[in-house]
Amino acid sequence: AKNFKKNDIHLDIMWSDIDYMKDLGDFTIDNDRYPPEQFRNYLKEYNLRFVPIIDAGIAVGDNEAFIEGQSRDVYIKNSWGKNLVGKVWPGYTTWVDFSHPNASQYWEDMFRKFHEKLPFGGIWLDMNEYASFCNGECNPWEDFPTSGDDDLPHHAGGALPSEKTLSINARHYNNVTELYWHNINGLVENYETRKALKNVGLNDVFILSRANFAGQGRYSTIWFGDNGATYEFMQLSISQAFSYNIFGFPFTGADICGFIWDTQPELCARWMQLGAFFPFARNHNALDAKDQEPYVLGDDVLITSQVSLKARYSILKWYFSRFVELNGTGTVFRPLMWLSLIHISEPTRLLSISYAVFCLKKKKSQPINILYSRYLQLQILISYT
Repeated sequence: AKNFKKNDIHLDIMWSDIDYMKDLGDFTIDNDRYPPEQFRNYLKEYNLRFVPIIDAGIAVGDNEAFIEGQSRDVYIKNSWGKNLVGKVWPGYTTWVDFSHPNASQYWEDMFRKFHEKLPFGGIWLDMNEYASFCNGECNPWEDFPTSGDDDLPHHAGGALPSEKTLSINARHYNNVTELYWHNINGLVENYETRKALKNVGLNDVFILSRANFAGQGRYSTIWFGDNGATYEFMQLSISQAFSYNIFGFPFTGADICGFIWDTQPELCARWMQLGAFFPFARNHNALDAKDQEPYVLGDDVLITSQVSLKARYSILKWYFSRFVELNGTGTVFRPLMWLSLIHISEPTRLLSISYAVFCLKKKKSQPINILYSRYLQLQILISYT
């Protein structure tokens, strides 16, 4: 935050991946690395909101979240009636069965205690398809068989249904199998999280989710998941944003500059130009990739980021008004072709030019004027072949 301020780069939210957790377990804080009181003062000093990540898998072991869930019997079972165990970042994990009558109160209680430790402004839900590093189920009990049944007439994409996720014959409440629940695990988790956060006391509930399903846009927004630091992924993000607007997720965006692999200064500069005008704009990358804050990649990236983000903030109130006006219906991020098909009020809808300007891979650079609306002209550094 200090370096963002020093380099005159807008920063509103401090996003925190699993690094803040103790032993990478949900609803925990590493007090040695992130002392809660000092962290609160830090957020206040730089006027930041805090949005921590919560993974879907609850770490198995001697921790409050697991013990409390076990006492309320809220975990998904395997076909033998034991907690289905997979593996994610903290090691062995199990998952909340949100169809269980005790699950809703358990989830709220966990968020309430977490918020008391360290107040947050929103929640980032990840790995909530549910994702696992084991196919179907891990086996921490050597004398107990694992459950796994991939005997279906069709395997979409050629992959087994349980690949990197739960067994399709895992059991939810009332013995309903995962086969019937898998596609809505993320939807129901988002619904319960929104309800929990409102009950905890958050007035403006913000949830960012990786998993998504029809109707989920009523409860949360999404980002486009683990993209790569390539021009192809940058181009793809434009059509993704168009598509998800149609699917009922108007507030969306990609990890700017790419999540996996090392980004390059030219790519990151172009992506900051594009990403600054997406509804959701966040620069985020993997732990094993090189740093990609705008101020560490050279003057070109720094200046481009400063100009692009200042342009975003200059129209942010108007941008926000588009969401208020639509009131949860319709699209905000629209392709050029729609301009000739629908009536457009002034000023012309933001981002109508994005596909024409940014979608192609470029080699040379030249500043040109792009007309965003009748009232707003921005000089943006783009490239041309």
